[in-house]
Parts: sequence; C-alpha cells; structure tokens
Amino acid sequence: MPLLRWGPEHSVRVRPIDEQHKKLMGSVNKLCEVIVESKDVAAMNRSLDELVANARLHFLEEQARHRAQQQRLAEAILEFRRHSEAQSPLATTQFIHFLRDWLHTYIEVSQAALELELRDAQNDRFSVTAHAA
Repeated sequence: MPLLRWGPEHSVRVRPIDEQHKKLMGSVNKLCEVIVESKDVAAMNRSLDELVANARLHFLEEQARHRAQQQRLAEAILEFRRHSEAQSPLATTQFIHFLRDWLHTYIEVSQAALELELRDAQNDRFSVTAHAA
C-alpha cells in the first residue's frame, strides 16, 4: 500500500504543477517501498536518484515559468513603448488587455505556489509536533 495517495486536497489547481507533484509523490512511494520491502541498496539508490531528478526538474520548471512570465512582461513593455511613440490607440488597448491577462495568470500561478508552500509549512510543523509528542 502506498505511503502517499493523491487527493483533491493536494491540488494547487494548476494541471502541470499537479502532474509534477503526483510524479514526486510516486517517487516517494517507490522509494519507501524499496526501503521497506526489498532493502536492496542498489534499488534504493536508483529510487533516490529518481526522486532527486524529479524534484530538480520540478523546481527548475517553476523557475523557468517565473522567468518566462518576466520575459513576456518585459517584451510587451518594450513593444508598447515602440507603438506608443506612434500614439496607436489599438496598441494601447492591446497592451491594457495584455496587462490584465498577464497579471491574472501571474497571480493564479503565484497563488498556487504560495498555497503549496503554506501547506508544506503547516505539514512540516505538524510533523515536528507529532514527533515531539
């Protein structure tokens, strides 16, 4: 029986992030199974490597998403500056719509990340309290 089971309470409501978290959960389950059932050092090391690789990929992708968001904003501002010199009302309207959409997306992704961090922090505190009791 797996140590961890994915449930709706784990979702950050961002599908790619949820999929990565499911993969991390699977890696943890696999590692725990190897540790408890086989005690095979080579298999344990492979499972540890898999967990590290999945965690590394997840955190790199999170950083890449933030960089991509920053890059999109910077490019839009540069483009708007070029068009604003020509006093284009269409460019102004498009830029305002871009800002609205960009900020909504950024906040949703940031909110999901923050919710995850807060949930992890609560779980860490609970775990420490449970072990101390």
